[in-house]
Amino acid sequence: TFPRGAGRAQMRARAKRLVMELANRARLRTHAMVTPSPVQVRFAGGLVSFTFDDVPRSVLGGALPTLEEAGFAGTLYVAGELSQQSPFVSADQLMEVEQGGHEIGDHTWDHRPLLKRSPGDLRASLNRNAQYLRRAIPDLSLRSFSFPRGSLNPLAKGELKRFSSARTTAPGINAGHTDRYSLRAEKLYS
Repeated sequence: TFPRGAGRAQMRARAKRLVMELANRARLRTHAMVTPSPVQVRFAGGLVSFTFDDVPRSVLGGALPTLEEAGFAGTLYVAGELSQQSPFVSADQLMEVEQGGHEIGDHTWDHRPLLKRSPGDLRASLNRNAQYLRRAIPDLSLRSFSFPRGSLNPLAKGELKRFSSARTTAPGINAGHTDRYSLRAEKLYS
């Protein structure tokens, strides 16, 4: 409140200080959530990572056997709700995929873009997906995450700290200093 008789200039100055104070508080609160988590990327011979989002069943008969024949493995990012539908890899098939040396990564339960969800809603979706995947593969260690539809939300980073990395669909190569929770990718389709 302003004292009776306060002039417009005094009210504006006080309002401006209040706005600046609130903005500073908000900046301090969000700093921890959006601060990059840098990692130095160094591979003398280079590195290629083959990943599959949503995991259609066609991956089982095409891409994975091809990778295995060449001595490689891939990462399959599974959204539990999708895997209960055709044409996606089912929970029953995930154990065999993981035993074949491929990594299973988290892709949220319901595949909703992160920009449209609160941290609490994201936490619930990640927990539900982890429970679903661990029912299929009891000793599963979820180390990586892929943003559904590439929808990066810097405010969600706090929830993603449970993973060692998170991949976007932003094009590019990860070299030098990069953010482990904002890894780039190049899309390949057949």
